[in-house]
Amino acid sequence: MSSNGPVRVTNNTFVGNQAFDVRNTRPGDGAAIFIGVAGFCGNNVISQNSGGTAVAIASRATQWGFQLFDDNADGEYSRYGFLQPSDALGASEFVAPEEKDFRIASGSDAIDAGHVDLLDADGTRSDIGAYAVDQRFPVHAYISRAESLVALGQVEEWAFALDNIHTEAVGVTMTIEFRKDGHQLRTFSRSLRLEPERVWRRSVPLVIPPKVGEGAVSIRVLLNSGWQDEWRGRLVSSPTPRAEASRHPSSPIRCGTPADGARSNPM
Repeated sequence: MSSNGPVRVTNNTFVGNQAFDVRNTRPGDGAAIFIGVAGFCGNNVISQNSGGTAVAIASRATQWGFQLFDDNADGEYSRYGFLQPSDALGASEFVAPEEKDFRIASGSDAIDAGHVDLLDADGTRSDIGAYAVDQRFPVHAYISRAESLVALGQVEEWAFALDNIHTEAVGVTMTIEFRKDGHQLRTFSRSLRLEPERVWRRSVPLVIPPKVGEGAVSIRVLLNSGWQDEWRGRLVSSPTPRAEASRHPSSPIRCGTPADGARSNPM
């Protein structure tokens, strides 16, 4: 990265990247900030990257820190970059990394560990990474699936998670709604009691009958506290070859809590 003006690289989540410098046929740097660039690089989760140093900072004019490094194969910083007191080497605790859901859950070292002058929408100290935990809600519910296409009549799986972020046990009522083309097909409800600071995770297999037909599908998880999360995809009549499925975007993960305010960089 190079620029004639200040550069801000903040509140990102970099996961599973392999850096390679094609010019020199050697391992590259995951994120490189070149000499002469001024600005701030921080509040980023940098996890499970390989092929070269995760962040290479070659500019003394760049401020950096408040990064969470987790299981990077070839180091964290290089050149002028080195671990700052505000950095953390810890656990990201993603909601469902196997489904490419990199929101953070209880136990993550990213929670309330961001820049001290930056607040999240809930008024707490900023979290590190692209996804902040809304602490106005004691329990969060998540539904995750990396693929956006669902084959009718076939066993397909979704990842469900319930996360009690508080220090006391909490009772919740969870409702799951299935919709096709905007019309509700089926609803389930269940009452649960969750232990403090624990994440309940399940991989749930589902079969949607062929008679439902092709079309847009959504699965929404709602809690009696007002929290909701939604997965959206598309029903298809037969299994789709991987090459064809790859041309479709991954299913959007939408958190339906009160709209988060934009987080601005304090630097």
